[in-house]
Amino acid sequence: MVRFVIITLSLAAFGLSLAFPAIVVDPPEDSYWGGICLLIGWVSVLEFWPMWLANPLLLLCLIFLGCKKYRVALVLGLAAIAFALCTLSITQMLRDEGGTMNKVTGFGVGFYLWLLSIVIPTVGSLIMVLERKQPPD
Repeated sequence: MVRFVIITLSLAAFGLSLAFPAIVVDPPEDSYWGGICLLIGWVSVLEFWPMWLANPLLLLCLIFLGCKKYRVALVLGLAAIAFALCTLSITQMLRDEGGTMNKVTGFGVGFYLWLLSIVIPTVGSLIMVLERKQPPD
């Protein structure tokens, strides 16, 4: 039951992250929403920006958490958090095909919900790993 709650909360946070601004740029009306970041983010991997790789790692983390492989889920979750935090290093985002760049001025609710969707199963996996090490009363 606990695994189900953890997975559900993570998926809910991820789903909500798609509907909010994730990367705020100047001008603000050009900001990137979470859903757009998910759709076009895989291109960033081709440019050696690893942050989008947090998404497949999150998926694997949730799968292993669901299969009671808590240690594997924990390692995948920690790797996903590390990749996701690489997002904070972004200073410019591509505006159009002509190569025009927008300055990143901050990160919106969508980014923090996405990060939360990764932290939830990672912390849940850590708790499950620690629970298994505790001797029964």
